[in-house]
Amino acid sequence: ESPDFPFDWSVHQPFAEAAYHADPRIYKLMPRLVPKRVSEEEFWRNYFSHVYAVKARFNGDRLKADDALEPPAAPETDYETVRLNRAASLTSQE
Repeated sequence: ESPDFPFDWSVHQPFAEAAYHADPRIYKLMPRLVPKRVSEEEFWRNYFSHVYAVKARFNGDRLKADDALEPPAAPETDYETVRLNRAASLTSQE
């Protein structure tokens, strides 16, 4: 984790939900790691620290903490409901 990257789970949680809704790769990866290898909070801390680093490299300079995240699209439903709906749709496709 970068010392320049402040992580507060309560602040980042809505962004995590938006990322989960937007990227099916996260949906596939999370069950393999959480909670078997890392906590959900640690998963997202790692995810967002990498997002921060990529954005910093892309911008060619250090990001300010306020620039680390952009507001996500409003999630349609809560995280648990989406996870259950996706799991149900996957099992119905088998």
